[in-house]
Amino acid sequence: MVDARERAARALCRKAGNVEMAKFEGKPLWMSYLDEVDTVFRAILDAPGSSYHLVFDSLPSPKGARFIELEDDNGKSIEIGEWRARSDGNCELVLPLVRQ
Repeated sequence: MVDARERAARALCRKAGNVEMAKFEGKPLWMSYLDEVDTVFRAILDAPGSSYHLVFDSLPSPKGARFIELEDDNGKSIEIGEWRARSDGNCELVLPLVRQ
């Protein structure tokens, strides 16, 4: 799976009129855009007053709490990441990693 950082860096590379897989300093050219992508992601994630709300159907208990959704401060559902079934029978929400 291509993560959000890579998709964004490839998009910036194409927007600049460059070929994503052209080599620059021994690496694909799109990788040279990762610093700009990280700057934008940090600005979004560090916005003053913003937070993520993990919504469950109850408080944690021995019986567990069921995840409902991820929301922003305004109660709007956030689509960040991808749900996947795992080989161990569980499911996971895979979130993109933003490196600092």
